[in-house]
Amino acid sequence: MEKVIELNTSSRAYHLKSLMPSREILELYHDMGGKIITIGSDAHNADRVGDRVMESQKILKEIGFNGIYTFDQMKPNFMNLNFRNRDRKTLGPMIIWTSVLYYIFILR
Repeated sequence: MEKVIELNTSSRAYHLKSLMPSREILELYHDMGGKIITIGSDAHNADRVGDRVMESQKILKEIGFNGIYTFDQMKPNFMNLNFRNRDRKTLGPMIIWTSVLYYIFILR
């Protein structure tokens, strides 16, 4: 399977200057042909589920990514970055599930 990177939005929640991973790493991943990227809010309470996801999508689009991925049975599913009608309540469960699968199957 191709390598996957997760853009974690918690750096914004904690008012850190850099993204996690940094924009430079995301750009390098993209420039090296990386395509599969997820977004995770690292929420530890319901108020932060899906936090800063739309902002993160904008950053990824600026870098040149066409979409983000979720996983179903370890298979990546593409989601175009041009979807605007999704809100935090729609994205929240998707982001949590993606983050859980990423940590279980990629980082273990």
